[in-house]
Amino acid sequence: MDEIVTAAIRGLSQGSVYALLGLGFVIVYTGTGVVSFAQPVLMILGAYLASAIAVDAGLPFVVAVPLAILGSALIGAVIERVAMRPMVGEPVFAATMVTVGIFIGSTAASVG
Repeated sequence: MDEIVTAAIRGLSQGSVYALLGLGFVIVYTGTGVVSFAQPVLMILGAYLASAIAVDAGLPFVVAVPLAILGSALIGAVIERVAMRPMVGEPVFAATMVTVGIFIGSTAASVG
């Protein structure tokens, strides 16, 4: 019985993460008309920041989460101003390629 409850909780948790990611895609696409391939990287960034703040800084998790949200929002705002704002008025394909570049650049930076 314990395994069923554990599996249900894990499934609901993972499903919630997928739902949030999907909702992020819908919100970005509805607002801009661009499919943002950088969305998963920014989501992982928030989780990484929360973990790093909680573990490395030794702060409680309830303090680390708002700080991670603030940090992710600041990084997202910088990306919007530096990379996405200049793409206003450009073809949608060009803006989508910028999001792919952000994804690849973030992934390459995290690997090495």
